[in-house]
Amino acid sequence: MDLKIAAARLDKAGVGLEKDRLPLFPNLALAPTDTIRRVKEETGDATTVRETERLGASLSWEIDIWGRIRAGYDAAVDSAEAVKADYIFAQHSLSASIARGYILAIEATLQLDVTQRDMSLLERILKIAEIKYENDEATLQDVALTRSDLAAAKDRLVEIEG
Repeated sequence: MDLKIAAARLDKAGVGLEKDRLPLFPNLALAPTDTIRRVKEETGDATTVRETERLGASLSWEIDIWGRIRAGYDAAVDSAEAVKADYIFAQHSLSASIARGYILAIEATLQLDVTQRDMSLLERILKIAEIKYENDEATLQDVALTRSDLAAAKDRLVEIEG
């Protein structure tokens, strides 16, 4: 999961949680109104006269007898906590991916070093096997096996550097 997406979901869950909390409290609404009347005078000009100004107010509060509102809010809290857990998971997943990449880079460097040392040793062993073969102290099979091992090490080196 992308960390930016998880952060956006976390922000959205926080806003939604605030919205779901509102029904737990009384709701006060104010509505200013005024009445305007146009009066036409005998001269033909229209004039505007403001007759009344009012401020309406309403107060409502749903009593949560059966716990429906509280249960809805509790569900929103649980959902927000799940989103937060997803965000934390995304953080840890990103950290793990970075650590995995770092470890793989170190491992590749170490494999390269080991393979290069193996090749150096196998080249020396091949020279020794060839000298022993020339002096009848080793068989042609010993030389062929060493050459095969050296070729395999070269293939590993190409694969690692690849």
